[in-house]
Amino acid sequence: MTFIGLGELPKAWIHSTFRVRRKVVHNTLFWLKENNPKYYGDIEISDSHLKELPEDSVPEEIMSILRQSDDVGMIEQESAGYVPQDDNEGEYY
Repeated sequence: MTFIGLGELPKAWIHSTFRVRRKVVHNTLFWLKENNPKYYGDIEISDSHLKELPEDSVPEEIMSILRQSDDVGMIEQESAGYVPQDDNEGEYY
């Protein structure tokens, strides 16, 4: 994940944007299982996987892929693999 801009990303912004709270994830999964049995009734909630989540922090998996650049050319490079190009742009069906 690459952010384009000048200066470092504020740590408080990173935390508020990507924070994971283990207890909130736990409560949400159990709520979904109980209140939406059609889609979540058969899922198994793994306590061991939940324990791997941070108590209230940004997961290392996110921090390890977070990059920042002031090179605006990175926008095209980063989006090249994700944004489909529409050859019929502007045509209506």
